[in-house]
Amino acid sequence: MAEMAEVAHGARPRPRLVLLLGILLCGFWEVGVFGDGAGVADAAETAAEALAKAPTEKPNNSAGTRAWALLGEVRDQLRARSPLAADFTQTFVPSGFSSGDTESGTLYIDLPRCLRFEYQKPFPKNFLLCGDWVYTWNPGDPSGRRFLVNDSEAAGIDLLRLEVEALKGHYRAELGAGDASRTVIRLIPTDGAADIREASVEVGKTEDSAGTTETPSLLALAYVDRSGNRTRFEIAGYRKLATKADFETPPLEWLED
Repeated sequence: MAEMAEVAHGARPRPRLVLLLGILLCGFWEVGVFGDGAGVADAAETAAEALAKAPTEKPNNSAGTRAWALLGEVRDQLRARSPLAADFTQTFVPSGFSSGDTESGTLYIDLPRCLRFEYQKPFPKNFLLCGDWVYTWNPGDPSGRRFLVNDSEAAGIDLLRLEVEALKGHYRAELGAGDASRTVIRLIPTDGAADIREASVEVGKTEDSAGTTETPSLLALAYVDRSGNRTRFEIAGYRKLATKADFETPPLEWLED
């Protein structure tokens, strides 16, 4: 996920999915989204020191096994509950800065196939990833854009969509220092030339509308790209969707890149 959304009211070039987002969600792949709004928020560092290993173990072996198992559990839960929606807040902090732009909206999840980011504030726009295609459009416009995603562009996004076994071929997982309510999973690319320098997934318990505790749930996703830009998604308010209508493309003229 380099910058998935460099499109504000159609004024920017085609978005790049050098994300993250990779992991569960997407991808977790590389879906950095630039905002044109003035919202500014302090960036929170999510990376932490790996847990100490037992003397008889290989470095990070035990912690890595637990990290992959937890990640698999979170992804399986998202897949089992699909289709669902959640609220998200995204903060993008450019390299060399301590704060950045904030955007918010609704995240629609239908694993393992589709993810949709519906940005509402400060500028409405949509990004839909379904199968091998990405669709981008702004509400009210007569046309939108679509393009096939290649391996490089899907780096960040696949953090959410890819199976854990597939992610293991690209990342090393470690448990990081969280707190009483969150556990941090760090994902470090095994390829030094990867678009993502490091990603982290934060999981913990949440409650649904009926007050039932769901565990574990995805609470945040963050990554640092090769240029040092930081993107963080905070996710909350999960709810079940009755249909998959939110993953259908609107009847627009689709321009292919």
